[in-house]
Amino acid sequence: MGTNFYLRRVNPRPVHDLMHIAKRSAGWVIHFQDSTEGYADPRDDMPEPPAFHSVADIRNLLKSGEWQLCSEEYAEDGGPERWEPGEESLREFDELCRWRGGPAFEANPVGEYPHGDPPYESTLGPSDYVDPEGLRFTSVYFR
Repeated sequence: MGTNFYLRRVNPRPVHDLMHIAKRSAGWVIHFQDSTEGYADPRDDMPEPPAFHSVADIRNLLKSGEWQLCSEEYAEDGGPERWEPGEESLREFDELCRWRGGPAFEANPVGEYPHGDPPYESTLGPSDYVDPEGLRFTSVYFR
Protein backbone atom coordinates (compact mmCIF):
# COMPACT_ATOMS: atom_id res chain seq x y z
CA MET A 1 0.00 0.00 0.00
CA GLY A 2 1.14 3.53 -0.55
CA THR A 3 1.60 5.97 -3.37
CA ASN A 4 3.95 5.24 -6.25
CA PHE A 5 5.65 8.09 -8.11
CA TYR A 6 6.96 8.03 -11.67
CA LEU A 7 8.90 10.02 -14.20
CA ARG A 8 6.80 10.38 -17.35
CA ARG A 9 8.31 11.33 -20.67
CA VAL A 10 6.67 14.57 -21.80
CA ASN A 11 6.59 13.41 -25.43
CA PRO A 12 6.02 9.65 -25.03
CA ARG A 13 7.86 7.19 -27.25
CA PRO A 14 7.22 3.48 -27.71
CA VAL A 15 9.57 2.54 -24.86
CA HIS A 16 10.73 3.98 -21.51
CA ASP A 17 8.03 6.63 -21.30
CA LEU A 18 7.11 5.90 -17.64
CA MET A 19 9.69 5.01 -14.98
CA HIS A 20 8.99 4.19 -11.32
CA ILE A 21 11.05 6.37 -8.97
CA ALA A 22 9.56 6.27 -5.45
CA LYS A 23 7.04 4.91 -3.00
CA ARG A 24 5.68 6.66 0.06
CA SER A 25 3.19 5.59 2.68
CA ALA A 26 1.88 7.19 5.87
CA GLY A 27 4.20 6.48 8.76
CA TRP A 28 7.12 5.43 6.54
CA VAL A 29 10.17 7.32 5.34
CA ILE A 30 10.05 7.64 1.54
CA HIS A 31 12.00 5.03 -0.42
CA PHE A 32 13.32 5.64 -3.93
CA GLN A 33 13.77 3.14 -6.76
CA ASP A 34 16.88 3.54 -8.88
CA SER A 35 17.01 2.75 -12.58
CA THR A 36 18.84 -0.58 -12.24
CA GLU A 37 15.81 -2.85 -12.58
CA GLY A 38 12.16 -2.80 -13.53
CA TYR A 39 12.25 -1.58 -17.10
CA ALA A 40 11.95 -3.29 -20.45
CA ASP A 41 15.14 -4.84 -21.78
CA PRO A 42 16.89 -2.50 -24.20
CA ARG A 43 16.45 -3.28 -27.88
CA ASP A 44 18.86 -2.41 -30.66
CA ASP A 45 16.30 -0.14 -32.31
CA MET A 46 15.35 1.75 -29.13
CA PRO A 47 17.31 4.17 -26.94
CA GLU A 48 18.55 3.16 -23.52
CA PRO A 49 16.47 4.45 -20.60
CA PRO A 50 18.13 7.22 -18.60
CA ALA A 51 20.07 6.10 -15.54
CA PHE A 52 19.39 7.53 -12.09
CA HIS A 53 20.89 6.48 -8.77
CA SER A 54 20.24 9.54 -6.57
CA VAL A 55 17.70 12.32 -6.10
CA ALA A 56 20.19 14.63 -7.83
CA ASP A 57 20.01 12.41 -10.94
CA ILE A 58 16.20 12.47 -10.88
CA ARG A 59 16.18 16.23 -10.32
CA ASN A 60 18.42 16.67 -13.38
CA LEU A 61 16.02 14.61 -15.51
CA LEU A 62 13.18 16.85 -14.37
CA LYS A 63 15.25 19.98 -15.08
CA SER A 64 15.81 18.78 -18.65
CA GLY A 65 12.12 19.37 -19.41
CA GLU A 66 11.93 15.97 -21.13
CA TRP A 67 10.38 14.34 -18.04
CA GLN A 68 7.58 15.28 -15.64
CA LEU A 69 6.59 13.90 -12.25
CA CYS A 70 3.38 11.91 -11.90
CA SER A 71 1.78 9.57 -9.37
CA GLU A 72 -0.72 6.76 -9.48
CA GLU A 73 -3.12 8.73 -7.30
CA TYR A 74 -6.14 9.86 -9.24
CA ALA A 75 -6.58 13.47 -10.24
CA GLU A 76 -9.99 15.12 -10.55
CA ASP A 77 -10.35 13.78 -14.11
CA GLY A 78 -9.91 10.19 -12.89
CA GLY A 79 -6.45 9.78 -14.41
CA PRO A 80 -3.07 9.74 -12.67
CA GLU A 81 -1.87 12.94 -11.01
CA ARG A 82 0.61 14.79 -13.24
CA TRP A 83 2.60 17.93 -12.60
CA GLU A 84 3.62 20.22 -15.44
CA PRO A 85 7.17 19.73 -16.76
CA GLY A 86 9.77 22.12 -15.38
CA GLU A 87 9.19 24.17 -12.23
CA GLU A 88 5.96 22.50 -11.10
CA SER A 89 7.45 18.99 -11.31
CA LEU A 90 10.65 20.16 -9.58
CA ARG A 91 8.68 21.85 -6.78
CA GLU A 92 6.59 18.70 -6.20
CA PHE A 93 9.70 16.50 -6.34
CA ASP A 94 11.42 18.64 -3.68
CA GLU A 95 8.33 18.27 -1.50
CA LEU A 96 8.40 14.51 -2.09
CA CYS A 97 12.05 14.40 -0.96
CA ARG A 98 11.05 16.06 2.32
CA TRP A 99 8.35 13.42 3.04
CA ARG A 100 8.75 12.11 6.55
CA GLY A 101 5.76 9.85 7.02
CA GLY A 102 2.64 11.97 6.62
CA PRO A 103 0.84 14.88 8.31
CA ALA A 104 1.60 13.77 11.88
CA PHE A 105 5.31 13.72 11.07
CA GLU A 106 5.66 16.72 8.75
CA ALA A 107 8.13 19.47 9.65
CA ASN A 108 9.70 17.37 12.39
CA PRO A 109 13.35 16.41 12.05
CA VAL A 110 13.94 12.67 12.04
CA GLY A 111 13.86 11.51 15.66
CA GLU A 112 11.43 14.19 16.89
CA TYR A 113 7.97 12.81 16.17
CA PRO A 114 4.67 12.79 18.04
CA HIS A 115 4.66 10.42 21.03
CA GLY A 116 8.37 9.78 20.40
CA ASP A 117 7.56 7.43 17.52
CA PRO A 118 9.71 7.95 14.42
CA PRO A 119 8.42 7.06 10.97
CA TYR A 120 9.17 3.49 10.02
CA GLU A 121 12.35 2.93 8.07
CA SER A 122 12.76 -0.19 6.02
CA THR A 123 15.88 -2.18 6.82
CA LEU A 124 18.60 -1.58 4.29
CA GLY A 125 19.11 -4.77 2.32
CA PRO A 126 22.02 -5.86 0.13
CA SER A 127 20.72 -3.83 -2.84
CA ASP A 128 19.79 -0.73 -0.81
CA TYR A 129 21.86 2.37 -0.20
CA VAL A 130 21.64 5.96 1.01
CA ASP A 131 22.32 8.60 -1.62
CA PRO A 132 24.52 11.70 -0.98
CA GLU A 133 21.45 13.67 0.20
CA GLY A 134 20.64 10.99 2.80
CA LEU A 135 17.64 9.44 1.01
CA ARG A 136 17.08 5.69 0.77
CA PHE A 137 17.33 3.94 -2.58
CA THR A 138 16.97 0.38 -3.73
CA SER A 139 18.04 -1.22 -6.97
CA VAL A 140 15.42 -3.98 -6.60
CA TYR A 141 12.19 -3.32 -8.45
CA PHE A 142 9.23 -2.67 -6.19
CA ARG A 143 5.74 -1.19 -6.43
